[in-house]
Amino acid sequence: MNKISILPTPVHLEVLSDRKVLTSKITRTQNLDGVLQAAEQAKFRKDFALEQFRKEGYALRTTQDGINIYAESDAGFYYAKNILPKLRSVPEGGLQEVLIVDYPAFPIRGVSEGFYGMPWTWQERTDVIEAASQVGFNAFIFAPPDINRKVNWREPLPYSYKEKLEELIKHSHKHHVKFVYEVLPIGIDLASKQDYKKLLERCKEVITLGADAIMVAFDDTNDYEGQRVKKEKAALGQARLANNLLQQLGSDDVLLAFVPVEYHGTKVTPYLVTIGKELDPEVYIGWSGPKIRSASITKEDAERYAEIVRRKPFLGHNFPVVDEMRKKRRLTIGPLMGLDSRLTDAVSGISFNCMEVPYASLVSLFTAGDFAWNPNWYIPRRSIINSARVHGTNLMKLVELNPESYANPSGVPDIARALRHHRLKDLHSDTVSELRRIFNTMVSLDDLMSEGIDSIIYHEIRPWLVQGNIVGALGNLILDGKGSTISWKTKGYVASKMITGPRLGGTVFEDWILREMGFPANLFYYVPGSWAISYFLETMNRKRHQRQRSI
Repeated sequence: MNKISILPTPVHLEVLSDRKVLTSKITRTQNLDGVLQAAEQAKFRKDFALEQFRKEGYALRTTQDGINIYAESDAGFYYAKNILPKLRSVPEGGLQEVLIVDYPAFPIRGVSEGFYGMPWTWQERTDVIEAASQVGFNAFIFAPPDINRKVNWREPLPYSYKEKLEELIKHSHKHHVKFVYEVLPIGIDLASKQDYKKLLERCKEVITLGADAIMVAFDDTNDYEGQRVKKEKAALGQARLANNLLQQLGSDDVLLAFVPVEYHGTKVTPYLVTIGKELDPEVYIGWSGPKIRSASITKEDAERYAEIVRRKPFLGHNFPVVDEMRKKRRLTIGPLMGLDSRLTDAVSGISFNCMEVPYASLVSLFTAGDFAWNPNWYIPRRSIINSARVHGTNLMKLVELNPESYANPSGVPDIARALRHHRLKDLHSDTVSELRRIFNTMVSLDDLMSEGIDSIIYHEIRPWLVQGNIVGALGNLILDGKGSTISWKTKGYVASKMITGPRLGGTVFEDWILREMGFPANLFYYVPGSWAISYFLETMNRKRHQRQRSI
């Protein structure tokens, strides 16, 4: 079997001939006989019996006479058509004669706007939904915390907001993407009939606009129901609230999801035991893994949580999100890592939380889509290379410079480990040579990216590229032995840029430079008021852009 490298990776793909298919004629056949011969049908019989094939799968054959597609659903036909431009643009050169039998592994594959920070614009949401659908995502979770706190759930939606939301839902459906609307009932009194009525009205209002699912979220709240009560009592009240909503909304064929206060971990607690016992089995339960941001998630992790809540959890993976200023606005540009391919048997679905920069998020998100569609064939490096082909091949330079993240702690190269423990005078000559190469790449990043990647992504990540230029130039000065010639005024300016601005390279290079300049390691955490400075700068940045970014 020959594998052509595309995203998402098909379950079965065979190159039948190297001959190029020039025709664009597409025929949707009514049965498998129009695509596969009898022996081929027997070969893939088990695949055709799977529910996921019936719901979203397809069989496709390209010949000199045309392109034949069999799909039991419109979604499957949509995915089949999506793969054709990718087959034409592969490095192997043009559309060859191929046979594909394909279907997704996870039934729900979502993209979430759930980060803390400046919400996306409506146009950005539209673009992300369309792009994500091209790599097999079939759900969009609208859950921006800033908007959920600004738009009071007790009040009707503002007209302009409602109008744009309806347009976004229609756009989602056009691309076979289900729309999930999150309600964050801050301060709700679980014993209040009036509060329940207001919450139900909000849910029905959104459903009227076309939403396919409602997510009632109690995550990231300071207590268990807006009031200080026993956890078991709060769990009982929250479960009954969700059950009542399911009963009221179930007639509208709407899915209901519930995010508990304790949405991560695998520990048995009275709260989760009560939730699992009292919550209707039809309600999905959200879970982010063993931790809020989990470097790895195994099938066994999910099974332990499932045993507590008495159902398979819905995995909301916090990747590639970066939303904490105290973590210095790191940029996640790299492949999805650390997820067990066996999770398909242990979770009810999977979603990925994006960064504040929507278009840059797509670089990593495309690899997540690759995993969600076909985890058994997922190879991180191959996936990120394919994603870079779509968004700009020079992005691989940035991937190589940015190996360290919570999702990929083992990706830190040997040179990063050496810099953590050694000063310049103690580094091996080979390490110094490699460090020189890295710093030279940092200096040239802005020029490389300005021509070699998607222009929208370039403008989004330019602050990190400028930071890389500063770090690279300063690093070369230190390697040249000229660190002592840098004035303290310049050192102070550079240090302030590092502790209050974007950080490139997982911070290891910047931390090393700061130490070489005479500052303590992890300066950001030692400078009094530096967190306040960063928060102030972020607040000013929000106000400056608020007029341009409509929520």
